[in-house]
Amino acid sequence: CVGAALIIASGPTTLVSEFLSSKLLVYIGLVSYPLYLWHWPVLFYARVLTNNRDTFWSVALAVLISIAAAIATYIFIERRIRRSSAKKTLSLMLFGILILVGFLGYGVYQKEGFPNRYPMLEQQARNVGSFTWNEEGYNFSADCVVKLGQKFTQYCNLMKMDSPPTAILVGDSTANHFYHGLSVALSEKGGADNLLQIGKGGCPPLIGVEAVRKEGAQDCEQTTNAMLDYIKSNPSIDTVILTMTGATYINETLSAVEHGNSYQRVRSIDNPLIDNPGLILETGLRLTISKLLSMNRRVIVLMSAPALTFNPSECLSVRPYALIGPKRESCEISQEAVASLNDAYRALMVKISRDFPDVEIWDPYDFICNSGVCNPVINGYPLYRDELHLSIYGSHFLGGRLLQRYSLKQ
Repeated sequence: CVGAALIIASGPTTLVSEFLSSKLLVYIGLVSYPLYLWHWPVLFYARVLTNNRDTFWSVALAVLISIAAAIATYIFIERRIRRSSAKKTLSLMLFGILILVGFLGYGVYQKEGFPNRYPMLEQQARNVGSFTWNEEGYNFSADCVVKLGQKFTQYCNLMKMDSPPTAILVGDSTANHFYHGLSVALSEKGGADNLLQIGKGGCPPLIGVEAVRKEGAQDCEQTTNAMLDYIKSNPSIDTVILTMTGATYINETLSAVEHGNSYQRVRSIDNPLIDNPGLILETGLRLTISKLLSMNRRVIVLMSAPALTFNPSECLSVRPYALIGPKRESCEISQEAVASLNDAYRALMVKISRDFPDVEIWDPYDFICNSGVCNPVINGYPLYRDELHLSIYGSHFLGGRLLQRYSLKQ
């Protein structure tokens, strides 16, 4: 607005005013509103036809089609209505069509896009991407937040609200993605287990460890202390499950050190100049495990699902009318490629297992990687919703299998 005011104030004889009053720019101004109306649906359908693969040529073609449609709309609709003697009648007709289209759109919205048209593709699409995860309310339940006194508002889930928790899953967003599968598997097994999940995104649940992002420190120590205090003050909790996206913390920190960045890394609160992420996580993990063992709690370290080198949406075709296939021909990835991302984190877990024999290590790796390859898609459904986080299908898939191999009962 300030820029427009300054242009107007500059008067009609400046170089800028002469440029803006040229025939081409004036014509662009005339068709700008229909161009605004056209460009989003055209760009959307370009994504549909290219299987979500935005290329220079698909976007360029979409822009040209939008411009052509805008010019046609201006010439054959907008200008004709303005000059028509039946302007009011035409306007009312168009308004009626607008209302009809609005009701049709609302009907599609209410029916969630009629997912029964393509049930398999619908299930695939719902398991890729984080939007559905948030919309479905998987991060927390309001009852849980209230029950815990607003201490954990980002992640808070409890199986049975009317009973005290017997086991607790603490960690970052990867704790959250494991909770739903584990809770369903526990419910199906029956018994008195009551799993609680709390934590904070991007924060390792470790004493003395902070995560730093572009926006600054995440105050992870405050969340970690609150979780430990809650465990200590609730004797009904006999089992503590620790989990975090260890591989990502290590890889992000190494990258930050290499590029000289002060953010996107984990940091030791007591020794902030340490640049070795493995040492930082190891020290924090040892302190945290020792603290929990001193509380006479059973401690389980649930290793994160192996991080991937690509988003599973790149190997799935979820568009029924796509003219081209997905970006990747296969969803399989070599174990060697996965190892390059995860080996440092897994080596850390080996040391912890050796030095803390009373601590159990739960490992989902073999359920995804075997015979030299890792496959993030099982039975046509993606186990991951991005390179790191499990989909709801993946959570149920791994949760059930983890509890078949391991048990919360000692």
